[in-house]
Formats: sequence, C-alpha cells, structure tokens
Amino acid sequence: MKTKDLHSLIQHHIPQIQYLELETSESVEAECAIWQQDDCTLIIDFENKNLDSTQVIAALQNVSRKLAWLDTHRADVLQTISTESKLNDTSNTYIQYAAFLIENADDVFCDFALAAPQWGEQTAACSLEEDNELIFHGIETN
Repeated sequence: MKTKDLHSLIQHHIPQIQYLELETSESVEAECAIWQQDDCTLIIDFENKNLDSTQVIAALQNVSRKLAWLDTHRADVLQTISTESKLNDTSNTYIQYAAFLIENADDVFCDFALAAPQWGEQTAACSLEEDNELIFHGIETN
C-alpha cells in the first residue's frame, strides 16, 4: 500500500488523531485526543507489511475502538493503577503515549503509559490486549 493511501485511511478511520506524521508505510506517529487532551503520542507499527486494504481498514478501526475504550474506561484504568501501584494520587493523570502493534486485522495490541505531574519521572506501564483486557505492568522511571 502506498504511504499516501495509508495516510488517508488512518485519518478517515481514527478520528481521535489531531496531527499525523507518517514515517513509513510500516510505522506511523501521530498526536491524538484522549482523556480530554489532544497531545497524546500515538504510534502504530504494522508488523505484517502484506496486509491488503480491507485488513488495514479493519485493523485501523480496531485501533480506533481501543482508543475509544481507553477514553470511556478512564475511571477503571485509574482505579487499576491506584490499586496495583503505590501511585495513589491519580488526579491530573494523562496518557503519555499509546503504541499499537498490528499483526493482522484482529490482533491489535496496545501498550500505553500513564503520567501525572505529581509522579515526577515515574510512569505507569500498561497494555490493552486484543480482547481489551487491561494489564498493569508496573512503574517505570524515565
């Protein structure tokens, strides 16, 4: 798929994107709106470079659904972080980045990091599996 065509598909199927910078047809970096902020870094890596346009569209729709899930389930995500970490103050928490690995139309994995000003250099590393199971991986120091 041509880079220009992929760019158009991404903008059409992921409405959360505010700004899109297309690196290659295998890797995309953008800024998206989530949790009432419009500067979350979004990274999409296509593991399989041989997906046809129908598969790419389905995968991009899956990315958009996962971003919508994260947006709608903010309270659940923050509760999980508060429960499973020592970061009890989750006020002003934001998603620093969300990285998507697309293996095929159905297997879309999301790793993301949460940050908050009061946490200093610490971030909470999480992932969202293909079935939207939320997994907390731990606290990382940048």
